Amino acid sequence: MYGEVVFRARCRASRELEIRFKFDPAEVAPKYALEDGVSIVLQGADLNERSIKLRSTVSGSFVTGSLKLTPAVAADIAASPYVFLYGTNGPSNNYGDSDAVAFRRIVRQCAAR
Repeated sequence: MYGEVVFRARCRASRELEIRFKFDPAEVAPKYALEDGVSIVLQGADLNERSIKLRSTVSGSFVTGSLKLTPAVAADIAASPYVFLYGTNGPSNNYGDSDAVAFRRIVRQCAAR
């Protein structure tokens, strides 16, 4: 069980998807968290990957990425067999993969706005 929330995803006005990761400044310098930023990685059944880099900012110990969702991007996320969210948050934060069910739901709802 994790001690705290790893990331938060939400839909802001006008189909703006926001993903926020907490990082430990003792493990990751804020400038590196900003350089890496936040990405959505889509992996196909053939294991080929497509990375969607989000517009990112750093404030305190959080790196936040935002992306204007288009119908095409929402459809790509929905159709991808595997979805990974990436944000530099330090080597002590290694988490397993999932089907990203909740994230996909947020994307669907946000794209429908």
